[in-house]
Amino acid sequence: MDMGQAEEAQNIENPEEQVTVQHPEKLVNETPESFVNGFNLVTEIVVSYGWYVILAVVVIFYLRHRFRSNISQLMKEKSDRDYYKKYDTKTAFARQEGRQRALMRMQEENDIKAKELCEREMQKEEEKKLQRIEEWENHKQGKAYRSKHYQPKEEEPVSTSQEKKPKPKSTFRPDDYNPLMGIARSNGFRPRQRSSRGG
Repeated sequence: MDMGQAEEAQNIENPEEQVTVQHPEKLVNETPESFVNGFNLVTEIVVSYGWYVILAVVVIFYLRHRFRSNISQLMKEKSDRDYYKKYDTKTAFARQEGRQRALMRMQEENDIKAKELCEREMQKEEEKKLQRIEEWENHKQGKAYRSKHYQPKEEEPVSTSQEKKPKPKSTFRPDDYNPLMGIARSNGFRPRQRSSRGG
């Protein structure tokens, strides 16, 4: 057996013994190399060009403070111009005219449909009037009056050999069933007898 296998076997046989791991006395947190290089580069730039950077920052803040009102005024004027372009009187008037034309066109279409419907209704009324007059004339002349609702069907000649016999109606109830009489086979409902109880 190897030495490592012997130790493993001994650890398996004696699980109560704990294995001790040696820790270094002082833990050191190592910083990444890229972070250190970046930090060194920034510090070199500040050391070399620090006064120039500070001067540029001061100038930028001064110019921003000096021209802040002018910049905000220019931005406001630009937004106002855009607003007035969108809602100027000519554009608004053109939009209103377009709406009016569309409404007039829809109204004309609606009027045409209403006239057509009215003409159809008048035509139907005229046809009904003429039909009533014709029926009255037929009635005066003694001809048979036929209702417009009743139209007799033409009867087909039925051969005697193929006469249709009416089928008897099948019901699931007995012939002597009467719903008012109750079920014939049962005794029916009997109310409870009243007994006087003395006290």
